[in-house]
Amino acid sequence: MQKIFSGSIYSFSLLYSLGAAFFSLALNFEASAAVDWSQPPVACVEEIVPSAPNRACLDLTGVADPIKGFPGGLESGEERYWLTHKPALQYCRSKEVMRREAANPGSQSSAHLEVAWMRLFAVQNFQKKIDAVYEASRSYRIPPQVLTGALFQESIFAELGISEDGGNYSCGVGQINISEWCRWATRSGAKARADALWPRRGECSLLDPSLVKPFFDIAKTRLESIPEYKLSKAQFANITYQQVMRGFPQADEGVQRRRFQLVKSFINNCSDARDGIIAKAHELATIYNDYVPGAFKRRGTYQRGQAYQRRCNQKGEGGVYPLHLGWLLAVGVYNAGPRAIDSVAYYNGWTSEDLRDPGTLNGFSVVDMVKSLYWAGEYDRSSDRIAFTNLAGNQTSWIWYKPCVLQRHIARVVQHVTLSGAPMLVDTLEGANRCAKSKFDPVTGVLIQSAVPRERQNSSGRKGI
Repeated sequence: MQKIFSGSIYSFSLLYSLGAAFFSLALNFEASAAVDWSQPPVACVEEIVPSAPNRACLDLTGVADPIKGFPGGLESGEERYWLTHKPALQYCRSKEVMRREAANPGSQSSAHLEVAWMRLFAVQNFQKKIDAVYEASRSYRIPPQVLTGALFQESIFAELGISEDGGNYSCGVGQINISEWCRWATRSGAKARADALWPRRGECSLLDPSLVKPFFDIAKTRLESIPEYKLSKAQFANITYQQVMRGFPQADEGVQRRRFQLVKSFINNCSDARDGIIAKAHELATIYNDYVPGAFKRRGTYQRGQAYQRRCNQKGEGGVYPLHLGWLLAVGVYNAGPRAIDSVAYYNGWTSEDLRDPGTLNGFSVVDMVKSLYWAGEYDRSSDRIAFTNLAGNQTSWIWYKPCVLQRHIARVVQHVTLSGAPMLVDTLEGANRCAKSKFDPVTGVLIQSAVPRERQNSSGRKGI
């Protein structure tokens, strides 16, 4: 099976850059000293999926900062409601951002406007999204909290149209590309394929995310004054085969026609909340089954008669811990490829044999996973890359930006599902050294300014060394 590993670690980078207070459900707390990972304080799906308030929005017109400000003088019950209903509070904050921009165009940053629009958009089809997450959890045995946190991190649960995403051309709640969509669609039932007008001969080998580019380029010309992030399938309507075929790789006309039909089906259906969520779960499950080491799979499972004790409205996969390490690692591999596994093993000094023994992970938690991703590998001054040895014994490396964003991605997946008011289970490690890419001279390629923090440059990249 072809593996793309082109998950959206670069998607919606503004979600990473605007500050945790705007996005996370459980911030501004000290990290917990001891956590029972079999019973962590995590929310149910229906408590995480964004929803509109069941009462009039909090009046934020008088606060200086609509993103962080909180009005004084509230009755204790009113204040308690908003502090314990974070999705509703974020919805009201987004409405205030949009109100201020409408009243005074240009007063709000483009990044704040984009996320505010996404938050207001995300409350649509609330129950459909909840049902889809639980369905996907049961079908693919992924903990509902891991899937929910991953989806929240990708899109805040907004049913987005196609975005360029560095050539990945991601779409929908799950921000999946056409190759990932195809792998799910070809394994779906006949009715699901028929509903999506997915061709009977939907060979995934014919597809590549770049096939969406000629459609995307035409759609952008139809935006007029609409921001690109609001691109929807309306802008893709009535694009003909003749308009895009020259942008496809060389092939006979029969192949090109099938490609055209496959891309059209993807464009017309990838924003559907249910299908996008199910397809995302399918891709994560494929990675989990094919790549996650046995030690990670066999840790964090309940014994017979045990389960997560907090009751939710529906049942998802209940045989593993809500923040199962193997599934969180699958999210990491989705976003950064199998080197995510190699880097964790390198930092901890584990071999392939070690990763077959669940005892290897005794005492290892998601906190240790984030730490491993951040610190793994030694800085190479000659290339400005982080170098390490993979499980096959070969030298490899990556730019600092990738593991830095990856550890933050995993931490925020957990933060998004932590119960409001509970201690933070895991924090990101970049601190004041925000994840960034180093600057090179565009002509000579000479390093101008490294983004790798000083303490990271001086680290051995191995635990205890």
